[in-house]
Amino acid sequence: MSKPQILVVDDDLTMLSLCRSVIERQGWSVDCARNKQQAEEMVGERQFDLVVLDLNLPDGDGLDIGRRLQQQGVSFLLMTARSDPQERLTGFEIGAADYLVKPFHPNELIYRIKRALPQPAEARPSTPDNPDALYRLGPWQVDLDRHLLINIDGRREELTLGESKLLAMLIDARGRVVSRERILQAVARSEGEGHYRTVDVLVSRLRKKIEEDPRKPALIFTAFGMGYRLGG
Repeated sequence: MSKPQILVVDDDLTMLSLCRSVIERQGWSVDCARNKQQAEEMVGERQFDLVVLDLNLPDGDGLDIGRRLQQQGVSFLLMTARSDPQERLTGFEIGAADYLVKPFHPNELIYRIKRALPQPAEARPSTPDNPDALYRLGPWQVDLDRHLLINIDGRREELTLGESKLLAMLIDARGRVVSRERILQAVARSEGEGHYRTVDVLVSRLRKKIEEDPRKPALIFTAFGMGYRLGG
């Protein structure tokens, strides 16, 4: 498996040097950008598994980059020297995987990066009967074989065949965007229809089952004009 590609965006050279050193010790590939313009150029030219993004950049708001990353299906975590609850909430609302408040310990950086990186299929929870059947999604355990969701509080939600197929595609994409075209091809037969509205309705149904607030999804994100991806 190829090593994760990580971009760190911060105007503080000391912080960039620290992050680079800590990340490289994990055997991961890391690039650095010092401002919003550099970050946007690098994101446009290369594909990253994760972006570690400072909110306070000299030429713009880091949240603007976060919104673009969310639309492109790129996982990102935010870091800032301010411990502002509203700022943190805004970050999560636009799709941030996690949040770091400076100063932080290097071990905390690595811990949060590991949590934010798209989860490879081989890292999924397993059972003796079927090692690939279970997957953890936020507070839910997804059992694709039984078309079943089990919450940590014990609640259960049954999935239709179409919902199971949709979740399986999103899980296999490991946090990347799955196009509406691909989803439609996979679920059209089980849903009995063959137009894009079918996909949107299916996503809406699934969100009602797994999201705490379906109007503000935290697990299934929309990549506008492209498709859908998993967060959480």
